[in-house]
Amino acid sequence: MQPKTFLTHILITLILLSVAVIAFNFFIDPYLLFDSKRVASVNEKKSDINNFIPVSKAYHPLAKRPDLLIVGNSRVEMGLNPRHPCLKRRSGRPYNLGIPGIGVGSQLTYALNIIRQSETNEVFLAIDFTDFLTTSKTPPDKKYSLAPAQVRHLKYRSDGSLNPTYQTQRSLDYYRALFSLNALASSITTVFDQGQWATNRDDYGFNPANDFKKVTAIEGPQALFAQKLADLEKKYSRQWYLRYQGGTLPAEFERLRDFLVTTKERNVRVTLFTNPLHDEFWQLMKKHDLMETYRDWLTAITELLSGMDDQDIAFWDFSYDSPYIHEIVPPPGKNAKPLQWFWEPAHYRQELGDLMLDAMLSEQCGSKIVFGNRIQY
Repeated sequence: MQPKTFLTHILITLILLSVAVIAFNFFIDPYLLFDSKRVASVNEKKSDINNFIPVSKAYHPLAKRPDLLIVGNSRVEMGLNPRHPCLKRRSGRPYNLGIPGIGVGSQLTYALNIIRQSETNEVFLAIDFTDFLTTSKTPPDKKYSLAPAQVRHLKYRSDGSLNPTYQTQRSLDYYRALFSLNALASSITTVFDQGQWATNRDDYGFNPANDFKKVTAIEGPQALFAQKLADLEKKYSRQWYLRYQGGTLPAEFERLRDFLVTTKERNVRVTLFTNPLHDEFWQLMKKHDLMETYRDWLTAITELLSGMDDQDIAFWDFSYDSPYIHEIVPPPGKNAKPLQWFWEPAHYRQELGDLMLDAMLSEQCGSKIVFGNRIQY
């Protein structure tokens, strides 16, 4: 074979392999960027997606053009299912935009980014008092800003200005998802991990908590409780504050106020709510003298809402004391069943989330209110 012919064959082979890799990654869609059709036992569950949620939820919602968003952290991502009958009756295209591990500012920026590019007319926004705490009594020298890494995948910044690096970042994100060894490895992992407990995010952005189901089935719910309590103990053994010296509040309150102003300007209805937490979480808060801080936070949120120029914002409180948070955690044991309402101290199950949605949507859906209080302000 002539050298020229040999090189031509090599080039053609490389091109065909490249096209095959791109097509394979596009079809499997391990990071949920392309909204590719799901095929049972092939790519239905996105088993390698956990580390790519901030990227996925920057792009995937845009393909769904949601008219209703559920916004918050991992608690709502695995607690509030957009397929709840009342939500489906109220909205044609609901989407769960919950993102684990990001703060209030990033949550709101992600939501506004979608609102500015879709037909969203309603938002259910979860707020946790621990996300508003600071470890310093001294106000920061610089104006509050988000780390570039948190918002680089978004077209719009929180103030509505265009992200100048968005197109470059989007091209890079799509390239990595289509034509990289990491994406190929994730696609292969996805194909071979379609079992009962495979990690997943569905087409509505919901996390079915398969990771928690697996641990609970194998080790029992006590294992999840023990691990989470250890993490929480380490975190809250430090001193935490809600207010700086002089009584000023952290910038998260300003970000929330700005979000509510923007949604009002765009005629987006907002329902705020607090997340339920298991009694063991609250016992830890009492241990570290944070209960007075919690009550101060709830008062500050109510006062913020009272000053929103008669804006129609519903505010539901599902936090702290209720009959649902006092479930007894069984002792260690592989055969122990999961709790009815909680996975662990900081994450509630969909069963409790369904009751929350029943309450918040009761007027339109005719569902019963057995949990939660609507706060008047």
